[in-house]
Amino acid sequence: MKCPICNYPCEAENSCPSCGTDVILYHKIIKISNMLYNKALRLAENNDLSGATESLKKCLAFDKSNIDARNLLALIYYETGKVGDALKNFHISYYTRKDNNVALKYIEAIKKGSKEIETATESIKMYNQALVYLKTKSEDMAIIQLKKAVELNPKFIDAINLLTLCYMMQSDTVKASLSAEKAILLAPNNATSKNYYSILTPSRPRSSSRERAKTANEKPALEYYQRNRTARNGSARNNSRNKSTVTAIVGAIIAIVLFGSGFAVLSSQKSTGSKFNELKIEFEKSKIAYEDTINKQAEDIVNLTGQVKSMTDTNNALNLQVQQNKTIQKVDNAEKLMKENKNEEAIVALQSIDVASLPADDIEKFNTIKTTAFGKYSDSLYNKGRVFYTKANYTEAKASFENCMNYVSTTASYIDDIYYYLGRIAEIDKDTSLAKQNYEKLISEYPTSNQFKNAQNRLKNLS
Repeated sequence: MKCPICNYPCEAENSCPSCGTDVILYHKIIKISNMLYNKALRLAENNDLSGATESLKKCLAFDKSNIDARNLLALIYYETGKVGDALKNFHISYYTRKDNNVALKYIEAIKKGSKEIETATESIKMYNQALVYLKTKSEDMAIIQLKKAVELNPKFIDAINLLTLCYMMQSDTVKASLSAEKAILLAPNNATSKNYYSILTPSRPRSSSRERAKTANEKPALEYYQRNRTARNGSARNNSRNKSTVTAIVGAIIAIVLFGSGFAVLSSQKSTGSKFNELKIEFEKSKIAYEDTINKQAEDIVNLTGQVKSMTDTNNALNLQVQQNKTIQKVDNAEKLMKENKNEEAIVALQSIDVASLPADDIEKFNTIKTTAFGKYSDSLYNKGRVFYTKANYTEAKASFENCMNYVSTTASYIDDIYYYLGRIAEIDKDTSLAKQNYEKLISEYPTSNQFKNAQNRLKNLS
């Protein structure tokens, strides 16, 4: 686990070793989130997708950055036909953490537009068309569309529940019961499925979880988490490739997949006939909210886009701050080296700093360190050069003087002497041209120099 403030690793500590933040509560929050995630994994293995969904929502309420939970929730949404919600969560997951995130695989699959994606698109279009037919009281046409939608996507739980409701509205209890049984086998903890099932079969016990798991024998999208998952706060399990296909869609269909949850049912104590009538009334009410729901979902898409942009801007700002902090740390390190009289090392540290990324106060500090370190280092090189020159070690003297010129200030008291010594060394090396250049430089730029007369005489002798 990393500190939520400075991102420093602090697995077992009660406070961050870097910034000192108290992370005890944060540890507990992460632990609860991981427990809920592991519970969701077990529920998903037993095909209890509704229970897994609720557990994952609670998990993400504690820790929104739990990428494994976010991806599993997206896969469950896809598995139950809620492709828009699946796509939304995959995008949130990817923008939360871009590195080593399986969500990118699913997003790319959406962009490619495979045959499976087209199938999912058609099934949701049919579901949407069925809603339109129901709005005009054309239950027969709605049933046709819903049958086709379920045929294309057998795990489209909202379509199955809506089909059950259509049969109930037509008082066809046999077909309604079969549809409710199919829904309860597919999603045993789905609230709508349970309510319909209890209305249609009040005296008939539901199948056991083991029987339901045997019946629901296809779990393509969840195989990634059943075969290749890593339990949170547990041992790492094998990470093989997820071979399941993602039938997700983009754009306009995001707003469509949420309508099936708007149909309420009455309690099982009333008669079946009365429940049918009241369900019809509830359905009429839901039709009034139909356009509002579409508008609401459109607003959600706009808000999500804004959230993604905000997250991106925040991430960029944090990265910029991190880089700036690193640069400031380099300045502090250079200052420390300078105070220890390690001026050459301080200069190397300064040369690696991007001055443009520094705040104004630190730019002033940078310039002060540079002036001081350069001055001390050039003094040292000049003194070494004079010692070598005195000992007639002209090669080393020349190297020291030339290196000194890289750091010496133009106002240094000995810069004229450096030109004179370099001229003399050039004469000794039989490089008359270079000797003249150094003498002429001294004469033209330093007329008050104590070496002025000497340079004039040496230059005259070379002419």
